[in-house]
Amino acid sequence: MSGQIAPAAGGDICEQTTEVLRLIEEQLATHEASLQDVVDITAFVKDPRWCVDVLEVARPFFPENPPAWTLAGFTGAAGSPDALVMVRAVAYLGDEPKTCITPHTQTWRDDYPMSAAVMKGPLVFVSGQLATKLDGTVERPYDHVKQARECYAGMLECLKQAGGDFADVLDFTSFHEDIRGALPTMDDVYIPEIMAGVDTELSATTSHLGSTGLMTRGALGTFHALADLSGGGRVGCTPDSIWWKGVLPIAGAARKRQGRVVTVAGQVACNPDASIHAPGDPDRQAAYIFECMREALAGVGASMADIVEINSYHKDPRSLPGVLSVAKQYLGENSPAWTAAAVPGLWMEGYLHEVAATAIVDRDL
Repeated sequence: MSGQIAPAAGGDICEQTTEVLRLIEEQLATHEASLQDVVDITAFVKDPRWCVDVLEVARPFFPENPPAWTLAGFTGAAGSPDALVMVRAVAYLGDEPKTCITPHTQTWRDDYPMSAAVMKGPLVFVSGQLATKLDGTVERPYDHVKQARECYAGMLECLKQAGGDFADVLDFTSFHEDIRGALPTMDDVYIPEIMAGVDTELSATTSHLGSTGLMTRGALGTFHALADLSGGGRVGCTPDSIWWKGVLPIAGAARKRQGRVVTVAGQVACNPDASIHAPGDPDRQAAYIFECMREALAGVGASMADIVEINSYHKDPRSLPGVLSVAKQYLGENSPAWTAAAVPGLWMEGYLHEVAATAIVDRDL
């Protein structure tokens, strides 16, 4: 489901959150689903101190078997400056059991309507991991690398309880209070430890975004994951147009050979030599992004028509209409769910957007 907002509900975070969750509930009902089918939520708030307020409001909406949550501060909902909160939700319909996972090391989550991870069918949705102690306070404050290592350890614990590991992860998405902290976590943790020895074409996709703040004071990053326990092994595609090919173990698009979900890494307007493509031009950057996305999807047996969700992040939310216009040239009549958030920083200075996607295919690779 697209990121839902409710600015008309007024200037109170609790009122807006209540209305947003009601909207999600109503839309689910049109598909003969309910909030109990929700497995994953990403909530963006204008003031990160409101994260706990959002969770408190959500408590009666999720009285049991709560979803995974990732919460991050943002600079605004594209096109709606009065929105204080935006909530993206993933619901998994079907008869498969929904299994909620919270390791002992993350029992602080029991104080909220939040599971550390949720498994349904072959998919595992891991909540945004935080480097927290048992009481929920931050472990290793002010150290990006040590916090990231703690977060990945918590993620692995969740994956193992679901019967998987890092080899099953299709996508990692992280939000950083200071986007400059993403680079050392990549160099010192992700590359040598999480993807050690993994070929780029067999690696997962990633997105790295700036945030105005996170749920817990002192937390520098929160790390979310989507894993697929389907068989056949993970495979990816990184076309030549993507600058990190041969440089970083990040796939442009990834899937399991026998899986149905395809993830697309956060695409950016960066030439193969790592120079900024079309500096200062949001529409031309968007066109480059969607062309890279098309190429990456084709490499894993998917197309733009298979996209069911897009998550886009923008330095200036006013650029969204142009991005949507460009996207229509690639998506045609396909209208995926779309969550557009303004963020304070992207991986490299000069990027105006970062756009990630999820596709669903009906065939093995």
